[in-house]
Amino acid sequence: MGRDVTLYPKKASRGELSDYLESLGFTKCGHFWDWPKGTLNYSWFDRQDFKSIDGVSADIYPVSAEEKNITKNEWALHVRNLYIASWYDVAMLNEVLRGARKQFGGTIKGDYGTNKYAPLWDDKSTPVSRGISCIYQHVKQELSAVKYALPEPSINHPQPTGGKTDDFLEFTKRLDPSRVIYNGLVPFAVAMFEYFFSQAFQV
Repeated sequence: MGRDVTLYPKKASRGELSDYLESLGFTKCGHFWDWPKGTLNYSWFDRQDFKSIDGVSADIYPVSAEEKNITKNEWALHVRNLYIASWYDVAMLNEVLRGARKQFGGTIKGDYGTNKYAPLWDDKSTPVSRGISCIYQHVKQELSAVKYALPEPSINHPQPTGGKTDDFLEFTKRLDPSRVIYNGLVPFAVAMFEYFFSQAFQV
C-alpha cells in the first residue's frame, strides 16, 4: 500500500516534465509495473542523515483515453511512495506536485482527492534515531528471510485445512531436529549482530 497521486498538466511536454524532475535530483530507473510505451520512470532517494526510507517514484506517462476528460495534455506525472515512507519522502512527493502544478498548471488527482497533497505529521526523528531504525529494519528483514533457507522438516506434518496456519504446528517445526542442528544458523545470527553493532557505532 502506498500514496498514489497524479498531476494532469494543463500544458507540458514529456521533455519539460523530465527536465523538471531531473532539476529536483531525480534519476532515471527501471520499473516493475507494465507502464504504457513511452513512459519515463524516475526515482529519488536522500541518503544524507538517513532522511529517506522509501524515497519517491515518479513516472511521466502518456495519458489514456479515459483520462482525456481531465486534461487535453498528452503526458501526465504520477508520483508514489509507500506508507512506510519517511517525513522527508512525503515532503518531497508534495514538493514535486506543488512545483509541477505551479509551473505547468493542471489538476491533481489521487488518494487525497482533487488538488490535495499528502498530509505531513510532526516529525521528531533525529539522524541518529533514523540511522538506528534503518539498521534495525535491515537486520530484521535479513533474519526474516532465513526461514526460506532452512531445510525441510524431517517429520511430515499434516497440512492445515482452510489455508490457516496452525500455531502449534509452526512451533513444532521450530524444534525439528533437522533445523535445530542446522549449523548455518549460528554464524548467520552472529554476523547479523556484528553488523548491527558495527553500523550503529558508525552512526
